[in-house]
Amino acid sequence: VEGGAVPAVVPIITANITATAGDLLAVDSAVGPITVTAPSSPGTGAYFRVADIGGNASTNSITIDFGSNSFSGVAGDDFIHDINNESFGFIYTGTTWRVSK
Repeated sequence: VEGGAVPAVVPIITANITATAGDLLAVDSAVGPITVTAPSSPGTGAYFRVADIGGNASTNSITIDFGSNSFSGVAGDDFIHDINNESFGFIYTGTTWRVSK
């Protein structure tokens, strides 16, 4: 979703996916862990959000994979989303991805 507009209907994600800037990803990991890959060539200010709408993240975690980009200044780090019914946003500062609650 470009420009920060929220779509009227958000698709439910039940398998691994690559995010694009502006995405709101409603993830249901009931069938197993899911990996969300961050955009690979983000521009400064690129943002996406991941929500555990199935309430299963503590059992089947949702991993955010930042690929060759760093997360909080650390190359090769992933973010493990393992809190049921919680959502997190991620914003690219121009040098690293940061979490935004």
